Amino acid sequence: MTLAALGLLAFACAAGAAGAARQAGPASLSAPAVTGTARVGSALAASPGSWSGTGVITYAYAWSRCSASGSGCAAVAGATSGAYALTTADQGDTVVVTVTAKDSTGSATRDSSVIGPIASSGALASSV
Repeated sequence: MTLAALGLLAFACAAGAAGAARQAGPASLSAPAVTGTARVGSALAASPGSWSGTGVITYAYAWSRCSASGSGCAAVAGATSGAYALTTADQGDTVVVTVTAKDSTGSATRDSSVIGPIASSGALASSV
């Protein structure tokens, strides 16, 4: 191997090690789950899913409202707990929760599956 080739190999190894060092935070092992009934007036509850990390892992939640097809999501103001009460503003749309997991090395996020469309308060709705 030439000296130039050895230099390139050393550079590639150093770049790979630096890239690995930048990937901080917990790793998601399974997606967040949502339970409840997709109907106005009902409450949904999120669990964080499974994560691996360093030391204690804490979780934060953020709910978003999306179109009926699950696109064009926007954060729901103030909806930052593991529970979310569905309102008339959600009717006909879908919702998703984003979980942020944080440990001593950093943070990472993962979304739940899209829930809905959300039925009106008097309609039959599917449980999630």
